[in-house]
Amino acid sequence: MKLLILLVLVAATGCAGMILGGRPGFVGGVRLVGAEKDHKSLSNKPAVQRTLDELTKRIVDYGHNEYGEVLVGKVVRVTSQVVAGTKYTITLKLGLSDDVDCEHEARDGFVSAKNCPSAELGLYKVEVLYQPWMPKKYTFVDFENLHGLDLKTLWTASG
Repeated sequence: MKLLILLVLVAATGCAGMILGGRPGFVGGVRLVGAEKDHKSLSNKPAVQRTLDELTKRIVDYGHNEYGEVLVGKVVRVTSQVVAGTKYTITLKLGLSDDVDCEHEARDGFVSAKNCPSAELGLYKVEVLYQPWMPKKYTFVDFENLHGLDLKTLWTASG
C-alpha cells in the first residue's frame, strides 16, 4: 500500500510539472535558455556553436550557395527541453552576403550580423538534439524557414 501511494505521488508531481508548463529537469518541460538581449552568452553555448558551424558547413562550404559567399547570422532565442537528451530550439536571423567588407570580417565562412549590417536577414528555427552518451552527440532534427530567403533547400541539399 505504501508503495502504491508513493507511486501515485511521484506520478502526480511529474504530471503537474508538465501541465503547468514544465520545469527544468522534468521530461517535456521547455526552458528559455536566453533571448536576443544576451546573444553573446547564447553564441558561446556548445549546442549553439555547433549549430552555427553546421549551418556554415552545409550552406557555404558544400558549394550549394548561389546567393553569396559568407553566412551572416545572429542568435535570437534558445530554448531547451529535456527529452531523451536535450532538445535545443534555436531561433536565428540568417542571411548570405557577398559584400567584401563582410567577407573580411568572416571567420570560417561565418560573420556576426553586427559586423555585416548590409546583409538582409531572414528568421529561421533549428532543432538540435544533444545526447552526450551517443557517438554522434548532436543530431540536427529540423530546419524551418520562418521568414526570408529559402535556406532550407541549401540546408537539406547538403545534409
